[in-house]
Amino acid sequence: SKASYAIINLTRHSNEATLLISDNGIGCDMHNVKMGAGIINIMTKAESYDGSVVINSKPGEGYELKVTLPLYGRQKELVHQLSDYNDAE
Repeated sequence: SKASYAIINLTRHSNEATLLISDNGIGCDMHNVKMGAGIINIMTKAESYDGSVVINSKPGEGYELKVTLPLYGRQKELVHQLSDYNDAE
């Protein structure tokens, strides 16, 4: 992607968690790109937890991957644990 930096952000809202990964790379035309196994696996896993995946990219404008998951049951416990871990650092 020829990025010089990437940003990873995990946020928790009352009923959902959002993972946002973005970079300042060369980007791509999303209409003419084939999804690789990694992206397909992320989408499949998110859907299995009633979540969603949004990918934004344009040539010359970097790349952004946003995964949103609802918080209930086991997912809520995991996000709380991750949040507590990040707060301790």
